[in-house]
Amino acid sequence: MRIFLAILISIISVPLWSDVQAAEIIAIRASEQDDFHRLTLVFSEKVDTDVSRKGDKLFVRMRDIRAGVMNNFPSTGFFKVNGLSRGSDPSGVFATLELQVTQGSVVRHSVQSGPFRLMVDVYPPSAPEEKDYEDKRRTTVDDQFLKPHPSKLIAFNDSWRWVYRNKAVEILKAELYGDPVSGAFRAVLGLKPGDDKFLEEAAKAASEHGKKGEHGKAGALSAIIDFTGGKTAPPELDTALRSNPDPLYSRLGYFVLGDHFERKGFYPEAAGKFTRASEGEDNPIKGEALFRKARIHFFERKYAEAKELFRASLQAGYEGSGIWLANTALIKGEIESAWTLYRENASSGAGLDSVSRLSLADMHLTRGDYAEARRIYREISAGYPADGFMGVFLSLKEGDTLLAEGREKEALHLYIGAKGRFTGEEWAMATLSLADAYYLSGEAGQLEEAERLYGAVAAGGFAASEITALKLLSARIRLGKFEDGYASFKTFNGRYPLSIYRQDMGLLSSVLFYEWMDSLYKKGDHLAVVKLFLDVPLSAPFGKKAETYLKVGRSCMAEGLRNEAVNLLDNAVKLGSGQVVEEAMVALIRVYIEQKDTGSAERMLKAFRTKHPVNGRAAEIRELETLIAFEKGEYERVSREKPANGPEAVLMKAESSYRAGKTDQSIPLFESAANGFKADGNVSEASRSLLKSADALFEAGKFAKAAEGYRRAIGHMDEEENADRSWALYRMAQCYGRLGRADDKAAALKELEALGGELAPWSDAIMKDPAGIYGYL
Repeated sequence: MRIFLAILISIISVPLWSDVQAAEIIAIRASEQDDFHRLTLVFSEKVDTDVSRKGDKLFVRMRDIRAGVMNNFPSTGFFKVNGLSRGSDPSGVFATLELQVTQGSVVRHSVQSGPFRLMVDVYPPSAPEEKDYEDKRRTTVDDQFLKPHPSKLIAFNDSWRWVYRNKAVEILKAELYGDPVSGAFRAVLGLKPGDDKFLEEAAKAASEHGKKGEHGKAGALSAIIDFTGGKTAPPELDTALRSNPDPLYSRLGYFVLGDHFERKGFYPEAAGKFTRASEGEDNPIKGEALFRKARIHFFERKYAEAKELFRASLQAGYEGSGIWLANTALIKGEIESAWTLYRENASSGAGLDSVSRLSLADMHLTRGDYAEARRIYREISAGYPADGFMGVFLSLKEGDTLLAEGREKEALHLYIGAKGRFTGEEWAMATLSLADAYYLSGEAGQLEEAERLYGAVAAGGFAASEITALKLLSARIRLGKFEDGYASFKTFNGRYPLSIYRQDMGLLSSVLFYEWMDSLYKKGDHLAVVKLFLDVPLSAPFGKKAETYLKVGRSCMAEGLRNEAVNLLDNAVKLGSGQVVEEAMVALIRVYIEQKDTGSAERMLKAFRTKHPVNGRAAEIRELETLIAFEKGEYERVSREKPANGPEAVLMKAESSYRAGKTDQSIPLFESAANGFKADGNVSEASRSLLKSADALFEAGKFAKAAEGYRRAIGHMDEEENADRSWALYRMAQCYGRLGRADDKAAALKELEALGGELAPWSDAIMKDPAGIYGYL
């Protein structure tokens, strides 16, 4: 994947220095390559540059450079540009671009001309070798996607439910803005709680300040009153606060402005105003201002920042922050802390705002207090139409409590009913609830139905369509529908190229690849394993790469792709551990033997003994030693070895005995190998063994048995094996000639002549003149 991120630079005409002859920075770009992320600086002409590093800070120093004040610097997952500064040394002035790079990353840089560019490439830290790595991510994938626990499946902050909960919060938070500034007015003016005439009291205070000649206070407070009453706009109040500086009223004014911007959804502006409102220690609205800023972060889903500000608000004395601190802790997964806070601040939910009541219900759902969760969901839903989004959402939440409680039939009844009654997002929510219930059962038929339902939502244009693609792929992996799963993965990437769920989809796709490959491997479809590895651009799960290389390497061996097998098995040895590396090393030795590369085979065997001095492969190692000796022509040695199990090993000893001149010893071994091959159903190797047995009998002068052996060998040959058939017939004719059996000899020759031109190269000379064949017998 190659993604061009941006040309992210703006230059304000405030030069760092005024040398008009100096080069200029034309652009600063960031891009993501397959293996590294690149920062590119483009200059108007050649520039003297130097790149240095200190820890996770990288410094690009540029001399004779003219640049303005820059902002909007680019960043990627591997680096972030902190800023550009100027400096000087005895050699002159320079500019320094500072980057924050990933800890442990590798940095390389290069330059190019036309135009002149400096490229800084940041490579991620080297991954730890798999031999020292426990793959915990597969557990995460299984728990979250493939085989989730019921409590995980219906969790409010996971999967598609989180998408719809956020929509619900958007609806519920409208209730928060009834009269959210009255408390600040009362705190500043020293009024009693509940006093709803705060604007009248503020007007009185402004008048009193005017009478006392405190025109700054009077002006500030009057401007706040006018703005609150809708008579002026934000810029006018902002100007009035700067023109009439007063610490107390300025904070109130900024609080009122912050409330105004928050209501309109302008969160950055609102947060800035609440920051101003919270300044100073002797500040009666500090706690509430911090609370309002924290709540903005909560709505922006910046939960870590929200948590810190809610704590600060509590410390400043604003008790309302306690319940929202609980809401934040719950979303962050800090369950015990959240429960403690709920018990301290609102155990029953009475008097809470609707967002907090929803959160409290979710807390009970998380803890398994299903009846209490249902009670609160029903209380909230009473204020909304049953057929609207909130009504359906809360009804389905009740269904979730039933499903988690083990009351599956009741949950299914609720889900199916909702699915049949509604359309749009309400239909999508109900469909996904039903699909999850089917998925949870794990039964093949219900998994198939879950896949169908997930597919229907994923293909639509619903709020949860994007995240449902994860559920669809999970279902297809569990069903073994790997090709369909890969198709849905490609569809997701094409439809959502910048999805926030890419990392999760990447983890799932690696599991898809592994399970797909493993299923083919277990079936013995080695060609399909190799094609999958070569043709499908998916990676194996981290922690499974060595095993993947081993299996694909073995499949290459089975398909005769020896060079490819060597490369793959070598990677398995480098990355693997334990049994994987043992098996990879043994497989490598076998490939080297098949390649007649006995030197490499011996070196790998030596390495195996060093690495694994004690293991249960003694017999296999002796077999490999024997195979190497055979390939090296050490037939006398092999002929003395006890053959390993299997007809292949017996045949090798037979051939070694034959080549070592131990003809009588070889004959029963050839016969034994032939019987073994026949038992295994390998007729071709059986005929080959019988042919060699007959050759040995011929060499021993046992012509009658040799002729019989050749005939037996022919009986096991395919019709297309004319080369071996012609040799057997030729040798039969020789046997009969030596035995004086002229008629049998003539029959063999006639049969040989009938083969025509389909003969082995050795027989071409004979068949040019069939009549002269007697001269060779």
